[in-house]
Amino acid sequence: MSEFQLTDLIEEFCTHAIYVDEDGRSKLQDLLVKTQQSIATLVMELLASNHHELTTLFLKKMARYPTECAEFLISSEVGAVCDRVTAVQGNFSLKVAFMQLFLTVTLPDVESCTGVVAPAISWMASESLELSDCCSKVLAMLATANEALAADIVGQVMSQLEAVQDDSTIHLRYLCLLSNLIKISSEFFTLCESKGAVAVVISSCQNPDILMQTISLDFLVDMSYSRAGAIYMYTHGQVQWLVAMGGGAGGDSFLDPSKGHAVEDFLVAQAISCAAKVLKNIEHQAPHLLYDYISSSTPFPLAAVITQLSSGSDPLISVFISGLLKLLEQPDEAERLACLEAMATYATSSPRAFLILLSSDSLIVAWLDLLRKQPSIQASTLHSIAQVLLYPAVLGDDSPATPFVRAVTPLPAFAVLSPAQLTEVLIEMDATKRKIFGQICLQLGTSKYQSTMEYLVKLARGPIDELKHAAYDVLRALAYQMQTWGVHTLFEYTAFYPFLLDRSTEHGKTGKDWKFSLLMALHHSPHIELLTEAIPTRIQEMIQEGAYYTPPEVAGPVTMEL
Repeated sequence: MSEFQLTDLIEEFCTHAIYVDEDGRSKLQDLLVKTQQSIATLVMELLASNHHELTTLFLKKMARYPTECAEFLISSEVGAVCDRVTAVQGNFSLKVAFMQLFLTVTLPDVESCTGVVAPAISWMASESLELSDCCSKVLAMLATANEALAADIVGQVMSQLEAVQDDSTIHLRYLCLLSNLIKISSEFFTLCESKGAVAVVISSCQNPDILMQTISLDFLVDMSYSRAGAIYMYTHGQVQWLVAMGGGAGGDSFLDPSKGHAVEDFLVAQAISCAAKVLKNIEHQAPHLLYDYISSSTPFPLAAVITQLSSGSDPLISVFISGLLKLLEQPDEAERLACLEAMATYATSSPRAFLILLSSDSLIVAWLDLLRKQPSIQASTLHSIAQVLLYPAVLGDDSPATPFVRAVTPLPAFAVLSPAQLTEVLIEMDATKRKIFGQICLQLGTSKYQSTMEYLVKLARGPIDELKHAAYDVLRALAYQMQTWGVHTLFEYTAFYPFLLDRSTEHGKTGKDWKFSLLMALHHSPHIELLTEAIPTRIQEMIQEGAYYTPPEVAGPVTMEL
């Protein structure tokens, strides 16, 4: 078949390529029968004839045929095709189209894809961000699918890192790939550690390049997702370093002056935010590291926690709390927001973390004092309060507009508790929640608001959307309380029920969704039946009416003018 005939057939396929069978064959199968060639041969002939644009279009159209595409990618010829694509100078769109094929299908066997690894690693350093990102995803997919390929990929990336030391942008791309592999599992963490990748990622945090430091701090969080990673982060002092970088008093004791560990001042907020996430991952993966009075198999001893709270004997958490307090006092809004995120992240990581962090009266006072600040800070503070009040429940996602509590968070910290211990822990947590909720009004001043409920309902009726939505978040968290005090607190405030029934308080879609989520929370509460029968009945009716229901307007008498 001549070159012209071949290109005509491929152009016709690309123009009309839809997945419709003709005589039992797909369009792509029909093309292969007419040309009597394989996909790999067609691609290589097009490239040999410098039909680069047509090759790119053909590869894109071929992605619509997953069966044939998978057969091509696992064939022995895919390595030769990759070599031909590599030989084409520039033309990033061609390389992107080729690499995207690996992301469009599920490959039954990736061992034949070994020849793709080296080009993909090389293309990650290209000028095209799209190509670099696509190659990174393909390499992560191949590594996940095959242990031998994973070792090969990590080894080649480590070699490539040495060649791009002077280019921080390219260096970061390879570090991002390694970080994504490290966080997959303990097995991947161990593999990357044996290849030196873990040490390289950690050292990037001390790089003088500001961009490198900013991004590398998040790599430390990735390293703690697996059990092996969480243990490494603690035993090698990385979480202690992050906590110390948060600026808390006494943090210097965690630093090794000989290593010169330091981050820029403007990264302090990010450091404490990352520290909270790493501490949370350690709470989940290896909580025995943080508490010297338990082992990985010892049940949760509440008495020991209370003793530790009163004595302040945990230096790591003490420095962490000190860093949070320092950030809460800063005038910078971004630093305060980072602090709120860090507080909520760690407090909701385990019952131990909840009780230890929220036992600090000075931290709670500084936290609630943010309710006096500008609306954006007030709203973020209320959302963080709602997150703490909600724990250990989690929100389901049956509908974005109508979330409801699905279950108690299945954390290891709860799994080891006996029924009696669980009851004891939840009672202690519940007392802490009630204390925080009651203190909101006291912090704002009783001369301004008689109760926290009055404050929340006034915000929910107010004109500032972000404050209205934040108030709904706290009210919803009350409705979700496992004990009866939440629902009782809502309905003991006499203005709450009329406000709940009033459909005119919200005019935008987001506001209506927030109010409807409060109705759904009350509907799912096990304590709603303790109220007057008319209340759950009316709530059910409003749910059936929907979030966007508008009561019909009653028209006045019609008169006719003569």
